[in-house]
This record gives sequence, structure tokens and C-alpha cells, in this order.
Amino acid sequence: MSADNVIRLVPPLIALQFAAFGWRINREISVGDANRRTWLPLPDVVNIVRMLSVVAFLIVIPLNPP
Repeated sequence: MSADNVIRLVPPLIALQFAAFGWRINREISVGDANRRTWLPLPDVVNIVRMLSVVAFLIVIPLNPP
């Protein structure tokens, strides 16, 4: 897989991760409104870490040439 292919996949990947996290937050808002306990399970935390790593390694680091 070439670097051009990877770079073209970054925006859809970030959008999918952001959408998945947004759906989860929307569900937790409705759960909180029903006076039930809200929480973020480990897969959601991992999703946030992956989203930040994609931004860091595929957007921020390539902007700083050696």
C-alpha cells in the first residue's frame, strides 16, 4: 500500500471513528436523562485513543518534515 493510498483513507477513517463516538455519546446522554448511571466502556476509550493516534501519526507528524 503506497503512502498516497494511506493519506486518502485518513479523512474517512477519522469520520467513522468520530461518528461511532458520537453515537455512543448520544446514547449516554439519553441514559443520563433517564437518571441511570452513565459510563464509557473500554472499547470507547480505545476508539478515542485510535482517533488521536490517527491524527497524530497521519496528519501532524507528516506536516513536520525532518
